[in-house]
Amino acid sequence: MPILHLRHDLERSTVDAHGDRPRPGELLVDDGPRLCVVLDVTEEVADALARQGRKVPRPVEGWGLLDTGASRTCVDSAVARELRLPVVGWIEVTSATTATSWQKTHPIRIRLEEIPFEIEIPCAIAAPLEGTGLVALIGRDVLRKCAVFYDGIPGRITLSW
Repeated sequence: MPILHLRHDLERSTVDAHGDRPRPGELLVDDGPRLCVVLDVTEEVADALARQGRKVPRPVEGWGLLDTGASRTCVDSAVARELRLPVVGWIEVTSATTATSWQKTHPIRIRLEEIPFEIEIPCAIAAPLEGTGLVALIGRDVLRKCAVFYDGIPGRITLSW
């Protein structure tokens, strides 16, 4: 069972007006349980592009947030366009910050660089994540296959599957 332990890097954190760095738990509150992810087309899409003689887009790396409030995994709409992900459907979405709307769904592959973790999601929801610093929200459709331990005092996250 692969295990990933994450802790925000205090050395890279911002110093406040008093010259102090935040405590690890404060960083976890500010940034949330996020990890570096690589978003890519699925094998099926890559094979179809290759058969058509078309170039496979380069993967996109960025921050993914472990989001227990999201029932489904979401990919940033701009990243979906950059990867030229095919639209496989539409879904009605309601969030805490927006009214109900219809969003595209796309197949996508998510990898973690730190450990051997890769999952293909057949219907990730396109979401307007620009301005959040995130490329994906890792929802309960993925988290149901994992164990997540959010240890707020030292500011650590442990993920295993």
